[in-house]
This record gives sequence, structure tokens and C-alpha cells, in this order.
Amino acid sequence: MTMEDMGAEEMQAIPGLVYHRIPIPDDEALEEKDFDAILNIIKHLAELHTDEDGPALLFSCHNGKTRATIAMVIAGLFVWHKKGFPFQTKCEEQERVSLPNASYTKGEFYVVRRLCQILPNGHQVKREVDVMLDKCSETMTPMHYHIRELIFVTFNKAKIAKNRVAKTNLRRKALDHMERYFYLILFNAYLHAERERSWKRTFTRWMVEVAAKAGVYDLLDSFYFGDFESVPGEMSTMRERWGKPPIGINTFRGQFV
Repeated sequence: MTMEDMGAEEMQAIPGLVYHRIPIPDDEALEEKDFDAILNIIKHLAELHTDEDGPALLFSCHNGKTRATIAMVIAGLFVWHKKGFPFQTKCEEQERVSLPNASYTKGEFYVVRRLCQILPNGHQVKREVDVMLDKCSETMTPMHYHIRELIFVTFNKAKIAKNRVAKTNLRRKALDHMERYFYLILFNAYLHAERERSWKRTFTRWMVEVAAKAGVYDLLDSFYFGDFESVPGEMSTMRERWGKPPIGINTFRGQFV
């Protein structure tokens, strides 16, 4: 029995239940169109407007962690934009953490810091993503899965790996984790920027028409752990990570409008 078959059975048994399947590769960063696919489903749910506590959303993937977590964060951020942000999402409400390398477990990596510098209110945008990731992780405590914290953990595993293949695979995984995180921050910036227009412009179009002009693809094409590496290393370019050449966009330094 396929997932579609199971979904069809459940929809027959439970009135009002709707099943959607979005094919997303495992252990790779989402494509921009995947964000649009998820958002297009969520923003048309009637419960967003009619149910104070709704909508009820259930996400699933093969291992119940990677892709499901990203989808949860995408949906959760949009619901917050529609219904309001909770306490602790403001930067000044953030608790201080006094632990070794705490800044990195909080996602304060070189490319992330640079992204926050070019985004309008970038640190606040990142903070909202961090709180949503924390809340999603709380629901998955038995799995000990937290994508932001896994970036640094996986990078350190790559550094001490004993053979070339393991080192390369772990580095790729660490960069994939960081790229997912990077894109979640970009997506939240998009939700803020396009809110007045009711998100009529897609995230994919916004990336090309707005984000690219601020140099976002330049960051993605020199994507590395700049706090620990003096120069970009293996798989730092979009061609290496995505298997295709960088998007041919003439970028310029400026501000989002």
C-alpha cells in the first residue's frame, strides 16, 4: 500500500481530512519551489481564519525527522505570521546561554551572520526561526534532532573523521544542514516582506527579484564555515552542492525594497 493509498483511506474515514504529498529529497536542502509548494497548501486552509486553535497539521517523512521538521517550521512560521508571534520571539527576550561554543549551537555561523546583515531586521528574522526550531525540537525530544545544533555537531565529526570518504560525506551533511537553516531564515524574511501583498509573489520569484539583488546567491556560492576555515573548502559552491551551475544573475550590493 502506497502513502497515497493510505491517505485516501484516511480521508474516507475522517471527514475534513486532506492529504498532500510533496516529493522532497532526503538529506539535501530544499529547493525554493518546495517552500512554495508547502506554503501554497497551508495558506489556503480555511481553519487559518475560522479556527482559533487551528489548523491541525501532521507532517511525516521516511525517518520522521529531517524533511518533516523543515515542513513543520515552514508551516509554523506562516501560522505565526497569520495569528501573531508568541513570547520569546523578540531578540531582547532571548535567554543567555553560557556554554562552550554556545554561539554556534545558536546558529551564529559566518554565512548566517552575513545573511542577517543584509536582511531587513535580520537578527529578529533569525530569532523567530530559532524559536520555531526549538519548539519543533521539543516535540521530537526522543529523537534528539535539532537541525540548528546538528550543523556544528556534524561539522566537528567531519573534522575528526579518519578517512576521506567519511570526512567528505559528513562535511556535505553539515553544509546541507546549514543550507536548510539559511533558507529557513530567508523564507521568514520573505514572509515579512510579502505580508502586505498577502504573499501573492512566490518565494521562488522573490528570491530572484529581490534576494538575489542583495547578494544572497553570492553567499550561497561561497558557502563554508568561515569561522574555522580561512578559505572556502570542498562543496562551497552551488555547482558542487546542487549539481548545477550557479544561477546567472548579475548581482549588486544594495538594500531590500
